[in-house]
Amino acid sequence: MSSFSGTMQNTSNDYGTTTTQSPRGSTMTSADVARFRNKKEREERQQDASLRKLNDQLRAMIREGKAALGTKVEVELDEDDI
Repeated sequence: MSSFSGTMQNTSNDYGTTTTQSPRGSTMTSADVARFRNKKEREERQQDASLRKLNDQLRAMIREGKAALGTKVEVELDEDDI
């Protein structure tokens, strides 16, 4: 998981809800922070899956290319083809 840079300050309000003060000055509740973290983790999992799929496709292409390099092809041309 990627890390968040910056200093966050946690405070409790009169309602018993913990809020977090971000470096930019906006205030987020614990639920907001959890939703944001979950969203980022989900996005990261999707990116990881996409990269794994791309990696698998690339490996398959390399295997096919290596197999093609080991293949001998003979071409016969007739006088009519020239």
